[in-house]
Amino acid sequence: MRMLVMCAAFFALGTLPWTPEADQNRKKMSSTSGEPVIREVKPPSARAGERVKIEGEHFGTGVPMVTFNGVQARVIKAEGDEVRVIVPEGATSGPLVIVAGGRASKPVHFVVEGTITRVPTVPPPQPSHDSSSTSSPQPAGKATISFSKDIQPIFDRSCTDCHGGNAGLYLDEGESYANLVNVPATKGCTSEMRVQPGNAEASVLYKRVSGTSCGTQMPKKSPPLSAEEIDAIRRWIDAGAPNN
Repeated sequence: MRMLVMCAAFFALGTLPWTPEADQNRKKMSSTSGEPVIREVKPPSARAGERVKIEGEHFGTGVPMVTFNGVQARVIKAEGDEVRVIVPEGATSGPLVIVAGGRASKPVHFVVEGTITRVPTVPPPQPSHDSSSTSSPQPAGKATISFSKDIQPIFDRSCTDCHGGNAGLYLDEGESYANLVNVPATKGCTSEMRVQPGNAEASVLYKRVSGTSCGTQMPKKSPPLSAEEIDAIRRWIDAGAPNN
């Protein structure tokens, strides 16, 4: 009789007594409430101006707002539960938060290391058109290397599975050139440029794919590039690394 009175009282108050099953149901409802959840940030630290990939849940169907310690970032890609952003200028280490559908995620700590310093691109010297001089013909079988037709396909085949933001390096189509040419390396030979136009031997990209210096030969998780692919990268850089 006493139990019936207690149950009647709980129902009158609109609540039920605690049970393990009820507690599990409450937790499930909380986890599926639609609040954005950040699961992983790649890389976990970066400099202002570098790109970061955020993976999680409940990011919504539109473009969420992402803030780094209160400074809003520019979202460059929002697809399902993956968001890519550029670390904003002025951001400092602190909470990274995503707001979607009017609801904010729990913050995760993100380390902002500084800013990218880009060196202005210096165009390669142009050949003289003096009628008194004779230009050297292009060696047979050595056609001009095209970045879009010859170099980017190498990245697509062998590099982009890892370098979609690892160490702040994006080699995806449309992003690779700006991430390479006259951009200082962030790992291995950090005092040198990833690509120094006109000088393959001084470019970290060439050193890494050829395995000559600056750390482990790239790519790490795929077979080494062929001699022809490495030579194409060398010739493209020595030709001034044109964006052609």
